[in-house]
Amino acid sequence: NSNIIPSTMCLKTSVFRFIFWLFFMFSISPGWKDVLAQETNNEKNRVPSAKLIQRNPVKYFTFQETRCSPMGTGRSVPKNKKKTIKECRILCWKKKSCSAFEFIVNEILNLRICRLFTHRIVGYEQNNNKQVKVWCFAKAKTRLTKKAHWMSGKHGIGYHIPGGTNHETKYYNATELANQIKDTPISYFIFTLSSGASGDRYLSPHPKFRELGMRAVTPKNVDFSLYTSQNPESKYLDLNSLADIDVFDDFLTEMEKIDVKVIAYLNAQGPAMLKHGESQAFDHPTNRVGFKLGGYFVDNSASVCQELGGINVCSPSVRKWVNWVAKKYSISPYNFDDAYVTDSALNLALKDAYADIVVGYYAKKYGNRISGFWFDAGNWGSRDKIVRVVRKYNPNAAIAFNRGPKIPLRNNSYHHEDFTAGHITPERLGANPSDGCYNYGMVLSVESSIDGYVYADVSPSNDLSDELTTPNPYIRPGFKIQYKRDPYPSLAHVHFPAQELWYSGDLIWNNRQAAEWVHRVISAKGAFTWSVSRSGCNGCTGKGVSTVNPPVMEFIKKVYALLPIIDKYQFNAHNCDCRSKYGTTGNLFWGCKYIPPRKECQNDSGWYFVLAGTRRNCHWVCKAVPKNKVNTNRCRQSYVGIKNQNAIDACPYCCKRGCAGFHINASDS
Repeated sequence: NSNIIPSTMCLKTSVFRFIFWLFFMFSISPGWKDVLAQETNNEKNRVPSAKLIQRNPVKYFTFQETRCSPMGTGRSVPKNKKKTIKECRILCWKKKSCSAFEFIVNEILNLRICRLFTHRIVGYEQNNNKQVKVWCFAKAKTRLTKKAHWMSGKHGIGYHIPGGTNHETKYYNATELANQIKDTPISYFIFTLSSGASGDRYLSPHPKFRELGMRAVTPKNVDFSLYTSQNPESKYLDLNSLADIDVFDDFLTEMEKIDVKVIAYLNAQGPAMLKHGESQAFDHPTNRVGFKLGGYFVDNSASVCQELGGINVCSPSVRKWVNWVAKKYSISPYNFDDAYVTDSALNLALKDAYADIVVGYYAKKYGNRISGFWFDAGNWGSRDKIVRVVRKYNPNAAIAFNRGPKIPLRNNSYHHEDFTAGHITPERLGANPSDGCYNYGMVLSVESSIDGYVYADVSPSNDLSDELTTPNPYIRPGFKIQYKRDPYPSLAHVHFPAQELWYSGDLIWNNRQAAEWVHRVISAKGAFTWSVSRSGCNGCTGKGVSTVNPPVMEFIKKVYALLPIIDKYQFNAHNCDCRSKYGTTGNLFWGCKYIPPRKECQNDSGWYFVLAGTRRNCHWVCKAVPKNKVNTNRCRQSYVGIKNQNAIDACPYCCKRGCAGFHINASDS
C-alpha cells in the first residue's frame, strides 16, 4: 500500500539487506535490556515491504519499509498483564503514541510480556536463548484508501462457468449475456476465472499449464460432435494443436462495453486442490462430474499414474503441478501427501506457486481491467503473497477472501481485505435457506456498519450463522450489532443466492422481501450481490449456456422495479417468507413460513454414506433430483450408508413416489 505513513524498527547492516521484522532471542536477566535505536542511510539496504509482510506471523498490521535516521536510545512501556499477541496489538492501536510493540514468551519463567514502544524507530540486541521467544511488530498508520468504494450502494450479480475444455467454455457467448443485462442497474459481475469451488481448471489460457502437459485445464476449441465422453479416443486428442479460447478475456470485453465492472472469482486452493484433495480434481478417475466436464480428455490410467507418482489411481493434472512445484522450489526429497499437511515445506511452496505463477500471471495479463478479486477457500492460500502479487499489477483492485465467521459481517482478513466475501451458507442440509431469518443478520450487519464499512472488532463476536439450533437471536431484547473502528475497514458486501442453491434450484424469494433486503443494504452504503443460475443448468430454462436463467432474470427485474422501498418494511426477524424444498431436518426455520413434509417423506437427517472419501447426505442426494434431464439422479440403492440404509430409503423426500421432491427419473427403477 503506497498510501501509508510508516513507523518501523530497523537494524544496522553492512553487507546484506535485512527485513525490518525478525525473531529475536533475549537473554534471561532480572530486567529486560534497554532497546537501542539504530540507523542506516544506505539506499541499498532498502527492503521490499512484501518480504516483511511475508514474514509476519500475525497479520493484523500493515508494514512498510523506510530508511532509518538516528533516534538515540529508546524506551518502552511494559504491559506485563497482557497474555496474547492480540491483546498487545489492541493496546498499541489504542495508544496513539505507540509506534511498535514486542510480545515475549519466556517458557522457563512462564511469562508473557507485552512491551509498547512510544518512539519511531527501535532496534534490538540479539541473543541466542531459544527458550525466550520475541515477536516484534511495527505499526503503520493507514491513510484509508478504500479500494472497494465503487461498490458502496451498488448491486451486482454473479454465476459460475466450469473452467477447462468442455462444452460450456466452447459455446459460451458473453455477448448474449451483455445484451440481456445491459438495460438493468447491475453495476458489477462476479465471474469465474477458475472453476467454482475448485482451483484445478481455468477460463483463460496459461503457459505453465501448457508446458507441463496439464490437459484440459484451460479452454480449447474442440469439435464436441466428434470428441465426447463416449469416445475413448478423446484422451489422445492433441489438444496443444487446437486454438485456445480465452473465455475470461471475452467476458471482460463485453462487460466493458456496457460499463459493468468485473470481479474475478478464483479459488485459493489452486491446482493442487489443497482444500478438497486430489480425489476431487476433475481428472481423477472417481470424479464422475469432472469426467463429463473435461476429465475424459485426460489419460489417467494406472501406467500414467505410476510414472507420475508410483501409484495406480491419481489426478494427472494435480501430480504434474505438484511435481513441478517441488522441483522449482527445491523440495527434495518429498512425500506427495505432504502437499496437504499444513505449513509443510511442500504445502508452503504450493501456496507460493499459486500466488506467483497462477494469480501473478492473470493479474499481470488483465491488469486494471479486473476491478476486484473474490478468493474462495481463503484459508488454503497464502493471503500475504496473493495480495502482494495482485497489488503489484493491479494496485487499486478490491480484494475479498471467503473465510471466517459470516454473521455478523466483519473483516476476517485485516489488511488483506477490502470488502467482505458476504458468503452465506444456504445449504446446511437445507436448514438455512437463503431467504431465511438466519441470514437476516447480514442485513442488520450492513445497517449497523460505519458508513458502509465493517471491522474485525464486532459485538456479538460469535458466528450466528453457525447457531442452527438456537432460538432467534435477532428478537432478543436489546440485540444490536456494534463495530469498533480500526485501520482496516471492509466494505459490507452480502452475497445471496436468488434460488434454493447457489447456482441451481427453484426460485424461493418473496419479491417484496428481496426488494426490502436489497434496499436496506444499499441504503446503508453496502453492496448486494445476487448469485444466479444460468441457462443450461440442471432444471433451468433458456437457450445456450451464457444468459441468466430467464425466470431468475425476471425475478431480479421485479425486485429492481420495487426499489426504492419508501413505505414501512414488511419483513424482519419475526417474519421471513422463506420456503425450501430441501428443508427436511429437525432444527428448522424460526421466523419462516415453512410447512415440513409429512412424516413419511422426511429425510433421515443423520444418514450419510461415503463416496470417494467424502461424506454425502440426503441433501446431496436431493440436490441433484433431475428436472428435465435423465440419468442425473442420486437416488440409488448402491449408495449404502450408516444403519445399512441406501439413499432411496434414507431420503424419501426426493426418492419416494408421492413425496413433494420426487421426480419420475429419481429412482433406479
